[in-house]
Amino acid sequence: MSKEIIFTEDELDCLSEIINISYGVSTAVISDMLNSFATLKVPEIKIISSNLLKPHLFNIVDTNEEQFVVTQHLIGDISGENLFLINKTSAINISREFEKNTDDTYTDDIIFDILLEVINILSSMALRELSKSLNLAVSVEPPSIEKINSITNFGSYFIEEYQQIIVISSNLEFKDQKIEAIFMLLTKDESIKLIQNSIKNILDEL
Repeated sequence: MSKEIIFTEDELDCLSEIINISYGVSTAVISDMLNSFATLKVPEIKIISSNLLKPHLFNIVDTNEEQFVVTQHLIGDISGENLFLINKTSAINISREFEKNTDDTYTDDIIFDILLEVINILSSMALRELSKSLNLAVSVEPPSIEKINSITNFGSYFIEEYQQIIVISSNLEFKDQKIEAIFMLLTKDESIKLIQNSIKNILDEL
């Protein structure tokens, strides 16, 4: 197993600011699409070992609620996967913003289509801004989605694929809706080292 990559407090603060700005840009696009003001706040960023991810999620996610998992593969200097975990209540709230059903019912198929569209916009634009800020290349593939009955059924394949994971807890808020979600950036150690080196360069220039 490779040596753990440890970020200093200043490096984490810098990464947090860059991520907030990056996702803020993509959220503004969503707001324009819906003509509804939205903000996305990133209250917490953690870099943890992959074998600690599932226990971490158990501490912050309702274990009894259905979850939607959107996966998007990343290619380039930042390579790996971008995962988006959202509970069913928040998924329905997003769907209400995008599609006003007269009977206020939302099937899984409707939710799937809306989440794929929203996450593709949020993730693609945010990662583009993130890569620009870090001066790193990254491109994204089209996302895929699945529903799991609870966080207990969240897969563990990433333990063998990745050593460390960047976990971004976020709140996407519309005027009348609150949406809680978790972004997980699963990257190889080489990518995390590149991210850390870019942040060091940014801090050195301050």
